[in-house]
Amino acid sequence: MPGKAIVLMQLGGPDSTENIAPFLENMFTDRYIIPLPFWLRPFQGALARFIATHRAPRVAEFYAHMGGRSPIVENTEAQARALEAELESRGDAARVYIAMRAWHPLTEAAVARIEAEDPDEVVLLPLYPQDSNSTVGSSVARFMEVATDRRLRARVDVAPAYFDEPAYIEAIGETIEEGLARFEHPDRVTVMFSAHSLPMIIVKAGDPYPEQIAATRGAVEAHLGLEGRTCLAFQSQTGGVKWLGPTVHEVVGELVSGGVTEVLMVPLGFVSDHLETLYEMDVLYAGMMRERGIRFERAAALGDRPTFIRALADVVQRPARASIALNLQ
Repeated sequence: MPGKAIVLMQLGGPDSTENIAPFLENMFTDRYIIPLPFWLRPFQGALARFIATHRAPRVAEFYAHMGGRSPIVENTEAQARALEAELESRGDAARVYIAMRAWHPLTEAAVARIEAEDPDEVVLLPLYPQDSNSTVGSSVARFMEVATDRRLRARVDVAPAYFDEPAYIEAIGETIEEGLARFEHPDRVTVMFSAHSLPMIIVKAGDPYPEQIAATRGAVEAHLGLEGRTCLAFQSQTGGVKWLGPTVHEVVGELVSGGVTEVLMVPLGFVSDHLETLYEMDVLYAGMMRERGIRFERAAALGDRPTFIRALADVVQRPARASIALNLQ
């Protein structure tokens, strides 16, 4: 067994229509994803069950466009195997595991496998290039809770943020160039970056996500010389709370008013295909833009693209942002 274990961390997704409600319940129970006022926290579990039960039928309609399930586990497994191979080619043998926050394989399963193989070091690598307490914070906190409960004997490192990692920026650039090549006149196309939104209550607490999204956008613009040809929107806003914007709908309205007729939408922060790309982008936003006279194309998600896997390997081999000893007695 290699002395290093790497844990790819993702949200996860339902693997069947029947599991949509429990997936949503797990997600809404997470206090990092859904931060409630202190007086409501004792009721978060009950509220999560109620909301999940009532939202599941509607969400099932979205997943029906994807065969009734999310492909995120298979996509993450492909990334894990590619990262193992890349690190091995560099002489850095490591075993790569996956840990999903809201559906199987959950963090508990990853910790159990790591415990059985007894590595010296564990590196947590969230598949969220831009930091947020609701994603990276939640995943790392859950791993540490489970590892402590199971008395895992290993040093746990948290990989550094990589929103501006050169190979990551290069990988996004590749997907944009490939997408623009599908247009007759690529230089006339507006590049719309779309990122997952956050509730403003999280943003106002000082979350670094908005600034890091902006930094990634700026780095990609500079890498490809796209200054003045891009826009940024935030998607996936739900419920009655105030969310980080502008929304895709608002930005599309501005583009139509400005006479834009061709758009390449680029997933920013999404490193794998799942609901937000395969339904929201490819079905919902594509349909909305085409109805308004815009030629729509979508850049590919990064997946196990070699340049992105190289970025992950580079991140793993850089000094960690935090190291936590779990040498429990």
